[in-house]
Formats: sequence, structure tokens, C-alpha cells
Amino acid sequence: FEAMAPVTISPRYHNILFLPENSTYFYPTSKGIQKMDYIHNSAEKQPEYREYDPTAAWSGLVGNKSRAGLVCLFTYPTIQSLYDWFGDVKAPIATMEWFSNPITIEAGKSFRNSWYILPFEGLTEIQEVTSEIVCGLKAPVNPRAGQSMDISFQVFPAIKGLAQVTYQVRRLPEERY
Repeated sequence: FEAMAPVTISPRYHNILFLPENSTYFYPTSKGIQKMDYIHNSAEKQPEYREYDPTAAWSGLVGNKSRAGLVCLFTYPTIQSLYDWFGDVKAPIATMEWFSNPITIEAGKSFRNSWYILPFEGLTEIQEVTSEIVCGLKAPVNPRAGQSMDISFQVFPAIKGLAQVTYQVRRLPEERY
């Protein structure tokens, strides 16, 4: 977009992205990873989801049966909110959308933005995304102090090549950090 005069825009990125099966959508927020279920070909209207406090520049989905999925990776500093519409009886589709904060473009200047779709398979959860990997982590919701627990860590590389994974554990504060 090139401006002939100063202009302020707030881009909305609207994508019809879903799998033809029941799926779980994932969103990074200050309260942790939030999830919403999409019921494909539902006989009832499904809820919409809007997140006004995204903490990272991605949202994604995983097919409940196939374990196929995709993540949209976009520019974080400009992101205002995430939004998904989960269709209705007449439209068995879902959207994956994000809205930008207002961006002012000076006269004679331009605005460019990029975003990516990272397909993957084999994950059951999405916990972290970079331009190179999609990660899933399964752990108990309420672990008990002093007791062992099973944790599953899954990584799907978005690029070909060797990688090194370092696992680190730290105790988070009780309040928002």
C-alpha cells in the first residue's frame, strides 16, 4: 500500500482456514494458550472467538482425528486482536483472522507486511511457534508438588536441516509476568 497523502489504516487479515473435520484452535494469551473447538458440519451455530490480549504473533489449529494442522505466523508489534468465526449450518467453514493496530503511512511512503502459513502433522497441541518450528507440550493441568508427572514434548520443523532443542524449566511467579 502506498499513500498519496498521510493516511491511517487498520488492516484486517481475513482467511478461510479450516480442516474438514472437528478441530481445536489455539491462541497465545497472557492467561496461557487458549483453545476453542470447531465442530465441522455442526447442526448448531458455533461460538465466535476474539482475543484482545495476544502475546505472540500466531494462531493455529489441529485436526482432532488426522493430527494435521496449520499455523498462521504474522507480525507481532502491529497486532491488535485475533478473531475466528466458526461457521453456521449453511456455511460449514471457519476463519482465522487478525486485526492490526492503526498504522499511519506518511505521504509518498508505503506499508508492506508479510505472513506465513506453516502446515504440519502429528501434533496434538500447539504451545509455541517460530518461523522454524511448531511445538506442542502436554502436561498435567494441576500438578501436585513432590509427585512425578508425565510430560510429552513434540516438535515439528518447518525447515529442512538439523536442529538442537534445549529444554529448560523455571518456576513462574503467581502474578502476571
